[in-house]
Amino acid sequence: MPLPDEGTFHPIERNSSFRSGFIMGLLNFAKFKARAKKKAECIQHTRAFFLSELTPKLAKFNSSIMSNRPNIQLAHNQSGMTMIEIMLVVALIALIYSIAIPQFSLKSGTEVATKTQRLADDIRSAFDMAVLSNKTHRIVFELATGKYHLEVADGIVQLEEPISGHDPTEDEVKAKEEEFASQTKEYESMAGDPVKDEDGTPIEGSNMSPILRNRSRAAPTKWTQIDNLEWNNRSLGDFLLISEMQAEHHAEKQVMTELGPKGRAFLYFFPQGYVERAFIRVALKSDDMVIDDSQPPYTITTKSFLGNANVQSGVVEFNVKEADSGDDNE
Repeated sequence: MPLPDEGTFHPIERNSSFRSGFIMGLLNFAKFKARAKKKAECIQHTRAFFLSELTPKLAKFNSSIMSNRPNIQLAHNQSGMTMIEIMLVVALIALIYSIAIPQFSLKSGTEVATKTQRLADDIRSAFDMAVLSNKTHRIVFELATGKYHLEVADGIVQLEEPISGHDPTEDEVKAKEEEFASQTKEYESMAGDPVKDEDGTPIEGSNMSPILRNRSRAAPTKWTQIDNLEWNNRSLGDFLLISEMQAEHHAEKQVMTELGPKGRAFLYFFPQGYVERAFIRVALKSDDMVIDDSQPPYTITTKSFLGNANVQSGVVEFNVKEADSGDDNE
């Protein structure tokens, strides 16, 4: 993966990022408001037809039935509902439904736009933190739940060729750390006691093999989750998930349905001022790990050297292996 030189400086264009994010939020809000208005008009027409056409006919039908049963009387302590009363209750339910459903859709649409734009802003924030702290960072995405958090590395991180397969789950990371600790203990037991000098004092490191001396370099990179007010409880919400994602270090797309409920995907940020080119597909869900295909997804794409992220509605094709010709100038 090509990285910029250590001395290269890339200005932070906060105003441009804010304006584009604000405009995108307004456009998404307008789209969902139009959908809600259309649904409200449809329900309004249905209710009007019901009140103007069906109610009079049902009232006439009820009247004819009651007129044909003159000798039927209710007991003094009994009560019942006429057809008119039943229809009024149904009409009231329809009225409540027509008011509540459009407002629910509008609220959901607004929240989708807010959550996706917040993720784009978080990508820019992680980019800035990596540069300012001079440490490699990464965002860890839980695809099925839509949750994500930021981690910082305790050493130098270099990504060479794209990995095949998937990023490790939390359980796989723990298993790898335990395996390394077990191997270290095995090498220590094989080394035996240290050599002693003429005075009988053990010479420090005399029994260490080259493997033990360099075990810190061979150890898996330790990542620490950043848990502060800014990065606490990050999530796309209860009705959104990440259906698929791909960054530069991935040889293929990371698909939520293939990785399962514990599947994760990483996005790396380097202190030289570089974020992996990547796309993140955010979709609405109808149930746990079930994508709502009736609703269009959102696609979030990154700009490597600017650290920005763009939010677009629908499926946007994005090749993470080919640098955008305008990446450095936008």
